[in-house]
Amino acid sequence: MRLPPAALLVALAAAPSARAEPVLALRLGIAPAVGDAAGNLRMSEAVAVQFPVQADALWRVGRFDAGLYGSWGLAAAGGCASGQACSARVYRAGAEASAAFALGSAAPWAGISAGWEWASVDRSAGGTITSTFSGPELAVQGGVEW
Repeated sequence: MRLPPAALLVALAAAPSARAEPVLALRLGIAPAVGDAAGNLRMSEAVAVQFPVQADALWRVGRFDAGLYGSWGLAAAGGCASGQACSARVYRAGAEASAAFALGSAAPWAGISAGWEWASVDRSAGGTITSTFSGPELAVQGGVEW
């Protein structure tokens, strides 16, 4: 007899080892630029890579987490011309879900998130020009918890 996926999730959630609890987490990461910033401008031409510090407020049931995230990250501006001073920063907020996998003393995890991202790029060469981009994001995340 095959159980439908919803019945399997209910069974996992009801299991004694699947006690529900709130979780607050702080994550560090590296996020390469993907997608378009505006029209035919690739995001990597505006922000090459970012180094986010992310805070999570999650609800954990067994090895599954779901909740909200917010992050701030310093970033490397893409396409900085010779003689320019460039800097960038990125803010993100949204909802996420993930699952952890037991592997010895480490706990690798994988998940997805959907939210909104705001990026600002400053370019200076005599004067400063600030470009701001914002839009929806859909991301696949992964890491190791210890």
